[in-house]
Amino acid sequence: FLNVENASLPQWFAERFTLDSASTIDGIDIYSRDYDVDKTDFATVVRIWSSTNDAPAALIYKAATSVSLVDRDGASTTENLTRKFAALQTAFLAEANIQYWISMTGASGLENIGLASYVNVDDGGMWVGRTGDIPRGFADFTGDMVFRLHGSKVPEPASAALVVIALAALRIARVGRDS
Repeated sequence: FLNVENASLPQWFAERFTLDSASTIDGIDIYSRDYDVDKTDFATVVRIWSSTNDAPAALIYKAATSVSLVDRDGASTTENLTRKFAALQTAFLAEANIQYWISMTGASGLENIGLASYVNVDDGGMWVGRTGDIPRGFADFTGDMVFRLHGSKVPEPASAALVVIALAALRIARVGRDS
């Protein structure tokens, strides 16, 4: 339905996410049905947008990458569902309790890394686009795209300060013992 805008651009599906603590995201899985793009070294683009009024707004992250792993990890028993994993060259710092939108799609032509998978409950939160980086789509599209993010939590400033104090105390104790 969006291919009338520009059939030469790949279609992407964006899903919203919010994390309860600041985290660095350094990889992404997308789950979709098996079809002819289930191969490694497939060029992809990961995009992350800010959110305004529960919709994608400004593009805040864009990275070219490629699928480095295709398997069924995390696909449970859903028939014909595969995971496509791509590592991010530069990690994205996601702030706590901020809504973002994320997509991973093929880098050129009509190649899509994922088709709408319909494997999770439709929360009315999937956006579809075919106009490059511009978030133009439909929040009420039936079905959802399933993503899994890889990364690590960023230590809270108070926790980091405690670690620094503990390390300094250990150093002082060691210096005092060596004297």
